[in-house]
Amino acid sequence: MDANEVLDELKALGVSPEELESLNYDEEMKYYKELGEKEWKRLSMIQAK
Repeated sequence: MDANEVLDELKALGVSPEELESLNYDEEMKYYKELGEKEWKRLSMIQAK
């Protein structure tokens, strides 16, 4: 599969090319921290057997 085919597949799934653009460092760190917090909440909600 070449890059154009991948892009066509993503477009078919509703992903726009703008969403694939790189983010600046501050934006990436913001999302990284948010993801870490959500993962921590998810793991803290799992009950041990």
